[in-house]
Amino acid sequence: MKLDIRRKLFILVFLPVITLLFLQGNFLLSKWKDLQVYRSQQWNIELMGKTAQTITELQKERGLSSIFVGSNAGKDEVIEQRRTVDSALQEKATYIEGGRLSHRKQVDALRSKLDGGGYRSSKEMIEDYTSLIRSLPEISNLAVNQKTIGGIGKVMSSVGILQEAQEGAAQFRGLLSGIVSSRERITDRKVLFALIGDFERIVINLTSPALIYTGQMKSTIEQILSGSEYEVMKAALLEAMAKTSQREGATVDYQVSSVEWGSPLPVASGRPFFK
Repeated sequence: MKLDIRRKLFILVFLPVITLLFLQGNFLLSKWKDLQVYRSQQWNIELMGKTAQTITELQKERGLSSIFVGSNAGKDEVIEQRRTVDSALQEKATYIEGGRLSHRKQVDALRSKLDGGGYRSSKEMIEDYTSLIRSLPEISNLAVNQKTIGGIGKVMSSVGILQEAQEGAAQFRGLLSGIVSSRERITDRKVLFALIGDFERIVINLTSPALIYTGQMKSTIEQILSGSEYEVMKAALLEAMAKTSQREGATVDYQVSSVEWGSPLPVASGRPFFK
């Protein structure tokens, strides 16, 4: 079939234009999808930051509460820290639609039990608080598993590893705070092994090959592992182990003060790693 001049002009001019528009349309659609992913990543990072802050404040409350259980002292500090935790929980709850992730009831139940003298040991209290703290990163973990661009997903996974290191340090400090403040030696092997396990988690996670170093992250970790706080924790563990050989029922004087264990090792706050 012969094509007239009009059809030939259409093929020569308009068909390439249509093809170009189609290609440009696909390009713009791809970029729009990337924009949606970046917006999602920003929300996820902000959520992880708020979650990490809430966890850190709860870890401090757990440590101070352990001192209170061990010695019946420091209630004012516990109350003050509770206010900080309440503020962090409220901010996180309002950030999530409908506040459906609020752990308000669980926190109130733990505090009521503590205030009512329901805990016979710091270990028992630590376990209850730890169960709550462990439930907080669930949504953050979902965020990590979502689609990401530019390697952000790997960095977010690294933050999860750092939080494990921080939790190990916080549990170690919290449990040892109760032991030191009660001025008693460790008689339960499970408690001693728990202390050793928590201490090991710090090094295992801080030196994990899965970590993706960004910004000042590597130098910060090196400073932590060579710093005075870490050395104090190491010495305290050795002292606690040595005290197990003392006579049962005797008052134990620890060189380390429980006041030194009021806050967790500053590992996974996120601030040094997202600069």
